[in-house]
Amino acid sequence: MRAEDAYREAIEEGLPVPFEVFAARLRACPDAVHMRDLLVAVACSHCPHEALPAFDARFQGDVARAARRGSVEVQELAQRLRIRLFVPDDEGRARIESYAGKGSLRSWVRVILARLVVDIQRERNAGVTFPAFLVSTAMGPELTVGREEIRAQTRRCIEAAFAELDDEARRLLRYRYARQLTIDHVARILGVHRATAARHLRRAEDRFRRAFRSSLALEVTDVEASMLGELDLSWSRLLATRE
Repeated sequence: MRAEDAYREAIEEGLPVPFEVFAARLRACPDAVHMRDLLVAVACSHCPHEALPAFDARFQGDVARAARRGSVEVQELAQRLRIRLFVPDDEGRARIESYAGKGSLRSWVRVILARLVVDIQRERNAGVTFPAFLVSTAMGPELTVGREEIRAQTRRCIEAAFAELDDEARRLLRYRYARQLTIDHVARILGVHRATAARHLRRAEDRFRRAFRSSLALEVTDVEASMLGELDLSWSRLLATRE
């Protein structure tokens, strides 16, 4: 397919990529063969709000098959794929920008899906629990030397609170606080508007905070009020909404 034909079809499907942007990508990928796939990749990085729903629709069957073969949750695999492809790395570059159009985009995505399935399986087999990032962040300098029992009690409370959340709430907290993703990136992963993502995150934080404090009240019965205040301060620091 010629570049002009691929561009015309993409515009007809509602992927508003300026031609000069696509042309610049073509110049950077002189060996590109799959013009249409390359344009989809450019659209996902240039106008994600319009392009990501089309991307999801195009590859949802591949995600479902990979999840079924690997016995992993479809939604988690789909969201991890969005993180791997569309969230910029430390250098500000998203993985989707590395697709050069030499092979088909579907084959490229399938390779990434297979690696993500292996990651999920390894975490599951290793018994990886995500409260670890919450524990380390919540326990600030206020809870250090000479307070080992309080630290152990706090850890148990955090783990108990985390266990009460559903899978979606756990993922939201992991995205925001373990991976340090912005609200905009979380919205892109979930495929929703920024305000909707922020609302979902606040709901997950509120549920977690209530569960934590409820567990804390049951677990820590012999700690002075000042110590409980320090725990609340640490937890407030963790769940403070950061943009």
